Amino acid sequence: MRHFLTFLNMFRPNLHVVNVDSDHYVELTDDYKAERARLNEMIKEYNPEYYFIRMFDFVEAINQFVVDKNIDMILTVPKHHGFLSALFKTSHTKKLAYHSHVPIVAIHS
Repeated sequence: MRHFLTFLNMFRPNLHVVNVDSDHYVELTDDYKAERARLNEMIKEYNPEYYFIRMFDFVEAINQFVVDKNIDMILTVPKHHGFLSALFKTSHTKKLAYHSHVPIVAIHS
């Protein structure tokens, strides 16, 4: 997470935190709320705006968000997948790299 904060300190961007999920319908889970609280504590000085998009297609959701909010760059912190999972599943970051119209910066934690 140190690299993520270094990046934010260098560029001081308008920060939009986006979560794309097709499973949550009415209320956010307690786990999600706790994770958001931890993240907010780390990045609160950057005045982040949070968005929750309920769509099945992650790439389509992010690309539409980029257009709607006139986003210049996507900053992603990819999840680490196990060996077998990596063999059979394409990551969201890789999909974005092929289908995004704005630059993507992947910062590994």
